Amino acid sequence: MRTFVGIDLDDTWRDLLSTVCRAIRAAEPAWVSDKWVPEENLHLTVKFLGELPDEMLPRLAEDLAAACSRIEPFALPLDRAVVPVPQAHRARMLWSCFDDSEGRCSELASAIDDVTATYGVPPENREFRAHVTLVRARRPHALGPGGQAGDETVSGTLVDDLRLPVHAVTLFASKLTRQGAVYDRMASMTLGMR
Repeated sequence: MRTFVGIDLDDTWRDLLSTVCRAIRAAEPAWVSDKWVPEENLHLTVKFLGELPDEMLPRLAEDLAAACSRIEPFALPLDRAVVPVPQAHRARMLWSCFDDSEGRCSELASAIDDVTATYGVPPENREFRAHVTLVRARRPHALGPGGQAGDETVSGTLVDDLRLPVHAVTLFASKLTRQGAVYDRMASMTLGMR
């Protein structure tokens, strides 16, 4: 089964990021036909695990829960609503990025990496970056006024505290279909439950 560990978003964050996506599409016609992440699939990936045997998942969830119990809940401030990746003139993806300057999300990612390595999942060789993927471009292209439109959407929001609360992580199964990925929430691991 194709799996990953992620931070699920609450309705407030799903609504906000969906509004950002609509603002980008309105300002950037070239991006409209790209692969936008459906609102119900928006999440912050902590660790992509790849294909794992179904029978391994219950034990993996237990080990992840034990690791997560040693990490206190935290909140991530929104850093930028729209970040072109890898660069604005030839973007392959657009992300919303979070400020992990305190290293709390990186600590969580490292703990999960340690657990999953014991299940044969290769450790990460890139620095962890807390983000939510909004869209994947079918072919690289420039980001113009859409980035500003997305940022202005966030600055005009009524949300008082733009911080993503992180109280748990979720073990997701991902099934690829012709209509896109369908996610199944297999288990939730609460932080700080010693």
